Amino acid sequence: MYFPFLKILIFLIFVVLSTYNLKPQEEVEMTNSTLDFDKWKKLAETDPEAFEKMRLTEIEKVISQRPRKKQQRLRQLQWKIDMERKRCKTPMAACIKISQMMWDKQMEHHNILNNFIQKTVFAPPFTKKPSATVLPFKKT
Repeated sequence: MYFPFLKILIFLIFVVLSTYNLKPQEEVEMTNSTLDFDKWKKLAETDPEAFEKMRLTEIEKVISQRPRKKQQRLRQLQWKIDMERKRCKTPMAACIKISQMMWDKQMEHHNILNNFIQKTVFAPPFTKKPSATVLPFKKT
């Protein structure tokens, strides 16, 4: 029912926040942290209010560990995630929506890179068509 998707939803939220515009060294730091999903599941089952409070605290920890200039964008992203979760009627729908948000962002980056490659690598060396005067030849 609700709880099988809880692990996926928690994981997706942390992945979205923890991998958003990170440098390689920041990525390594984030991989060292682990989530005890069984603990989170049990807390959600027994005390949903405590679960939500702890979830918000952990998300804020992740955001506050990022460089200051990225924190506002991450808070905006988290707000968007929270609003999408509220709009969804089921946890599975929320999980799918958050996953789709990640794929959309990934494809956006992929498209930007492809457009750049198309315009730079495969672009012709000149933008104007060459012009020339055609000379008539007489038959002899």
